[in-house]
Amino acid sequence: MRIVWILLITVAVLHATDIRPVFVEFDRMAGSGIWPGVDPRNTPVAVYDGERTWLRHHPSPPATYHADGDLFVAPGKDSAIVANTAAELGGVLTATMMIESNSSRTAKENAALLMHECFHVYQRQSHPKWQGNEAVLFTYPIEDRDSATLVTLEQQGLMPESYKHSPKPVAIKALGADSARCEGSAKLVTPRCGFSATS
Repeated sequence: MRIVWILLITVAVLHATDIRPVFVEFDRMAGSGIWPGVDPRNTPVAVYDGERTWLRHHPSPPATYHADGDLFVAPGKDSAIVANTAAELGGVLTATMMIESNSSRTAKENAALLMHECFHVYQRQSHPKWQGNEAVLFTYPIEDRDSATLVTLEQQGLMPESYKHSPKPVAIKALGADSARCEGSAKLVTPRCGFSATS
């Protein structure tokens, strides 16, 4: 019986993701100046690790949370967390992320995803009318080779890493991305074109 309990405890531990390395990677990314004028490290975030919900930089954690170093933690998944997105938690717009127990994402990949969700918080606070319907992405004409190529060119042109390893000025890289978006948008139909215009 003792062996069974040890196995059950071991499985439970394995299901939870160590969240602190994610925040270490997140801080490293945020400190690189990837987001001019905004420090994502100040954004309230909530992360469900498969067993618990962790809050960071949240100004008013609900009573169900208790302090754990510089974080707050509560058992289970907070009901406010329904997706990787931005949601109201404790009356505060918060970047939310879920890490399922079978997730294979690395700490760096989780940090990048969390950074993306922090952008949604900034977007909703600073530009409340500027929000595309991301569900439209699932209807993009990826079977059209030209459309798929243009989307890839646009995304590559907007990646900060593409500026570091190229002698071309940032403005030229951005212009190339914008050109790809304009050409790609001409191939899209509503509502796909509407998503491109609002994102």
